[in-house]
Amino acid sequence: TIGRARYAAEDTVCRTQLSQVRGLLMVAADPVEEAYPDSLGNVGGMVAGYDKCPIGKEPYDYDAATGKVKCVHPGHEKY
Repeated sequence: TIGRARYAAEDTVCRTQLSQVRGLLMVAADPVEEAYPDSLGNVGGMVAGYDKCPIGKEPYDYDAATGKVKCVHPGHEKY
């Protein structure tokens, strides 16, 4: 049960990180050009390590054309 609780907490951290990254992307987006930063590394205010899943350490999948970011860690595909 301790392992499940830890995994659930890490899932919550991943969701929270993604939410914060998405918020930063909205701030960083150019509303006139409807353009997003070309990479997560170019997003101002990004906390170190927030560009990857806290569980598997896989980099988040970011589409600069749409500004969409998601986690690729197994089980996190819907985040």
